Amino acid sequence: MMKSLNLFFILILCLITAGARAQYDDGQLRVAFIKQFAENINWPDEAKMEKFKIAAINADPKVMEGFKKFVATKKIKGKTVEVNSFTDIPKNASGYQLIYCGNMTVQEIDRIFQSIKKHNILLVTELCNDQEIVMINFLESKQDQKSRFEINKANIVFAGLEITPKLLLLGGSEVDVRELYKKSEAASRELKNKLQDQEQELKKQKAEIESTRQEITKQKQELEKQRAELVQQREEIKKQNALISTQKAKLDELLSKIAQKEALLNQKLVVLKTQEEAIKKKEELIALQHIEEAKQKEILKKQLDNISAQESKINEQKLVLLSQGARIQVQKNLLTIFIFFFVVIGILLFFVIKNSRQKQRLNLELQDKQELIMSKNTLLEEQAYELKVQSQELRSQAEELSAQADELNTSNENLKAIQEHTMSSIRCAYTIQQAMLPMDKVLNEQYSAFVLYSPKDVVSGDFFWYYVQPATETEPEKTYYAVVDCTGHGVPGAFMSLIGNRILNSIIAEKGVLDPAVMLNLLDDEVKKALRQDLTNNNDGMDAGICLIEHGEGKRFKVTYAGAKHNMLVVRKTDTEVRSIKGIRRSIGGMRIRKEPLKFVDEVLDLEAGDRLYLYSDGIVDQCNKERKSFGIERLLDTVYTSRKMPLEEQKTYIRNRLDSFSQNEAQRDDITFVGIIL
Repeated sequence: MMKSLNLFFILILCLITAGARAQYDDGQLRVAFIKQFAENINWPDEAKMEKFKIAAINADPKVMEGFKKFVATKKIKGKTVEVNSFTDIPKNASGYQLIYCGNMTVQEIDRIFQSIKKHNILLVTELCNDQEIVMINFLESKQDQKSRFEINKANIVFAGLEITPKLLLLGGSEVDVRELYKKSEAASRELKNKLQDQEQELKKQKAEIESTRQEITKQKQELEKQRAELVQQREEIKKQNALISTQKAKLDELLSKIAQKEALLNQKLVVLKTQEEAIKKKEELIALQHIEEAKQKEILKKQLDNISAQESKINEQKLVLLSQGARIQVQKNLLTIFIFFFVVIGILLFFVIKNSRQKQRLNLELQDKQELIMSKNTLLEEQAYELKVQSQELRSQAEELSAQADELNTSNENLKAIQEHTMSSIRCAYTIQQAMLPMDKVLNEQYSAFVLYSPKDVVSGDFFWYYVQPATETEPEKTYYAVVDCTGHGVPGAFMSLIGNRILNSIIAEKGVLDPAVMLNLLDDEVKKALRQDLTNNNDGMDAGICLIEHGEGKRFKVTYAGAKHNMLVVRKTDTEVRSIKGIRRSIGGMRIRKEPLKFVDEVLDLEAGDRLYLYSDGIVDQCNKERKSFGIERLLDTVYTSRKMPLEEQKTYIRNRLDSFSQNEAQRDDITFVGIIL
């Protein structure tokens, strides 16, 4: 029965072929064959088809004319037919059930085959020499050749289509059909074996994925613990910050009081010094007065001794006169005695009066000197009393100064305790910030890199960031480097750096954003939310630069950069100067006058192995020397270019030494961060 049906089908086919050759041209014959192909192929979703769609690419005009006649009168699988002409594969090729390729090269047919082989599309080609990329292929017509087309069953089956047995009888001899069928079966078995191998590999990959998922779950749990610890540490830092603020207020108050007391003490010391100088002068004056008094007493004593001597001489003279008067009285007469007596009495009276007057004069002088001495003694007693009073005042001031010194010592001890507590808190903040920054070993996992990181204080408002996004089926591995300069430095800047680092990690890990410009725009929004800048008018923010590196073919690299008031330096191996890739002149966060702020954009570079990239904050450019001149961008470009061929560690040392040599031990003005990367 089956043999009779096959013979009947072959007979009908031969009649159709003979009639077609007699009545139709070659284009109509091609269309008739294509209809038979479509009728003997089963599509998975035939019941859902509204119409049967055919795409004709580079078809011969005769074939297209045959299609037009066919569409007007015929149907395929009971459905109306729609034929569209193209010069290349259509964008919506998956919407067609059959694609016919006319006069096309093997390469063009291969490109079409690769793009549709996973879809339920039948590919019909003309004169293709590569049997591995065809499904149904028309052959060149010859008089001694019975077969007009060939079939690759494996490719048809791989496309998810089903071949009816009748189709194998349409295009050739039984031997040819059997040979082709054997090849198709062998290809199917090989494909089946490959599929089984792929299933085994897929199972292994699923097991690995499950293991990775479990590891990711553990890492997420660990991350949650770390986040909880970080939240706790933040609360502790807030408490410590509040305590520091309170202690700072008390410290400021104590310092103000101490300054006032020091000023008052200085005033009192000046007064005391003046009084001491006055007392010294008075003591010197009293000493001089004592010396003068001693001299005057010595003179008075000498004068009294002279008076005593003179009185002694007068007495002696009196005795002599008395003895002489007695002898005269004996020798002369009474008259002479009386005259002499009167003369003697006169002389005695003269001397007595003279001595009396001299005594009176000396007594008056002595009395004046005694009064002068008494007045000087009174003055000395008053000065001694004043000295005693001043000494008591000095003693009380000394006691007050001692008490103030004790109070100053107590205040200094309190200040030392507060300072030690503050430094302990800052050291804790330093430990937290260092734990946030990537280590050198991690930073060099993908590319060779160095970091020149120099905070102005113990903790820094700058930070550098590193992240690696693993490769997927559609995307290559992505490596990110970033340098961020937050508002301020020291403890306030360090708090801002913690906020910025957390937001950058969440943008990639939680939101899955991988484009640098979009990351900066999201960072701007999240900083505003975190600081509640719409409600508090807080104007803090940060400047940042993000660099994305993707490995291309061979030694090529695709580098994407986006900056917020940060530039990136690029040194190619073949360049004679350093290129500066500019960022947008806009910061992250903060209040702005512009209603529509500038959007961050990407700069894409095509680089090769050995080229170098540099990210930096403005601290290195703004560093001043003793002449108040800044290091400047021109000096930085010259420094980078001069050291462009050095190994990275030597280049880092060279840049550090040149900056130190320029600054001449001048105090650092801002935090400094400089990152170098070699591709």
